[in-house]
Amino acid sequence: MVSSYLCEDSRDALRLSRGVYNSHMNVMQASFTKSYTDKNGKTHYGIVTTKGLWTFDDSSWDTSGDNEAAQYKLQFADFVHAGFSLLVFAVVTLLNSAIVDCFCPSHEAYMNSLMKALPAVVSAVACLVFKSFPVTQRGMGSNPNSSNSGQSTGH
Repeated sequence: MVSSYLCEDSRDALRLSRGVYNSHMNVMQASFTKSYTDKNGKTHYGIVTTKGLWTFDDSSWDTSGDNEAAQYKLQFADFVHAGFSLLVFAVVTLLNSAIVDCFCPSHEAYMNSLMKALPAVVSAVACLVFKSFPVTQRGMGSNPNSSNSGQSTGH
């Protein structure tokens, strides 16, 4: 059986759960990171806050209206994207039979049929939600030289 090398004892299960947790948190925090290119062509990366973008290259931020980082404030759509990104990643994690066997070794046949339908349903709902709550800021992994001058839709 595949899971025998993953969860032989509780330490293995704890180690695996820590890895899954860290991966989920990395996926979620990506919804709260943004980037922008200033007037001089320099790309700034940071974390979105209620005051604006807290850039990694600056220990503080200016909340005046002329600062470009102040334009990127935390929005409701950021939380929606974070939640649904986490949900999609959780479903992808559950597709791994070794992880399911480790945490739920006596799962029934209905779990297998559920896992065949769940990814399609969650992806369709996530697509509708992401289209309903578009995020116009670029994330940290986005191309800073995009054709629409620093604004792209999607995540």
